[in-house]
Amino acid sequence: MKIVPSGTVLWAVLLLPSCTLPSSNQNATLVIRGGTSFGFCAGYCTTELHLNADSIVLVESSRNPDTHPDRRYQERMRPDEWQRLVQLVDVAAFSRLEPVYGCPDCADGGAEWIEVEQGEQRNRVTFEYNATLDPIAALAEEMRQIRSRLKPTE
Repeated sequence: MKIVPSGTVLWAVLLLPSCTLPSSNQNATLVIRGGTSFGFCAGYCTTELHLNADSIVLVESSRNPDTHPDRRYQERMRPDEWQRLVQLVDVAAFSRLEPVYGCPDCADGGAEWIEVEQGEQRNRVTFEYNATLDPIAALAEEMRQIRSRLKPTE
């Protein structure tokens, strides 16, 4: 058995917080947002989806809140679902994306956007509605499924 001098243990304990180890704490600070919008639209033309480690919130809004007040749908984020989403987010790769791809909402085709925020870093990309953007295709599809699940059929 090897005995470690007590001073070495003290320094190790003092330095431990400065180590950068991957932790679920980083995942807790991650926020994923996304949405859709349509320029020539009556009724609910905009959706915004907010995802974090605790909750899923979908808000539908219109240009005329008197006739179409905001609708809000919410549920708790399941830990397994959050981990799946976290695995789909590569913050570094996301930050290298251009802000806009294609011609979002041209000829009223609609626009879709995804934003990833972690700490002070926030990056957003906007693209044509339902388009496939390879670096974030799996994340976009997962978010579409969540939007569809939360939004009741009319």
